[in-house]
Amino acid sequence: MKEPQPRYPVTDPDPSSTTTFTNFSVKDYAVVAAGTLGSGIFGYVTGAPRRNAGAIMGTCIGLMGSVMYAYQSSHLRLTGNRK
Repeated sequence: MKEPQPRYPVTDPDPSSTTTFTNFSVKDYAVVAAGTLGSGIFGYVTGAPRRNAGAIMGTCIGLMGSVMYAYQSSHLRLTGNRK
């Protein structure tokens, strides 16, 4: 079975982690900031008796998830699968 051809021009067919991180756009940084801040606030609001622990945990989870999403988006742009 043949691999599907990318819809957009390929910048780097096999990007390294460094290349992927340096290719982050303003939108990717905004996603990281919004995901981290939103999850931290959510953790604070829902972490009833121990709000600080909930805020810290929510911030950590939000940061990890949003960085993974931004990394995936950047990787897909480099490989020509996203504009």
